[in-house]
Amino acid sequence: MTDTLEVRLLRWSDSSTGGQTVTFLLPESDSNPFKGLRYGKTGERFAIALARIEDDETKADHVFPDGYVEGSEPDEPDEPDEPDREKTDGEKAVFRAAMLCNDFQFRTWAAKTNYYCGYNTLDKDLAAQFIRDRCGISSRRELATNPEALQKFLGLEADFRYRDTRR
Repeated sequence: MTDTLEVRLLRWSDSSTGGQTVTFLLPESDSNPFKGLRYGKTGERFAIALARIEDDETKADHVFPDGYVEGSEPDEPDEPDEPDREKTDGEKAVFRAAMLCNDFQFRTWAAKTNYYCGYNTLDKDLAAQFIRDRCGISSRRELATNPEALQKFLGLEADFRYRDTRR
């Protein structure tokens, strides 16, 4: 059996004591996909395939940084093309919009708020379309550059965040 989940990379590390580790955030759902397995270090084996998803919903043609060769590490880290900078409010909104599409509560709220074709809960694709429709954009990436769309998104977020307090 093969399952497909959209996950978010939280962190990765490479240490002499812990080895190479990766932590992913799984989407909210009614049931944990690992339910039934033992807790802790169980030794269960899994095969995984990764495809990075770009902000415009397309899959990247690679997962790992350019130049990565399995089993080798660069001698020195590459110099960044641009210095580290703080993300803009719009860039942060692009990330939050993607996270909302993984949020089961948001997808349920969006379906009920808009009576979406009789669905009780939207899937991730419909949730993304819901955000694009409400913000008047064709890609969530536009939140980073379109101030009017960003304001609409902030209103949408506020409506969702305070959904239980408004009666």
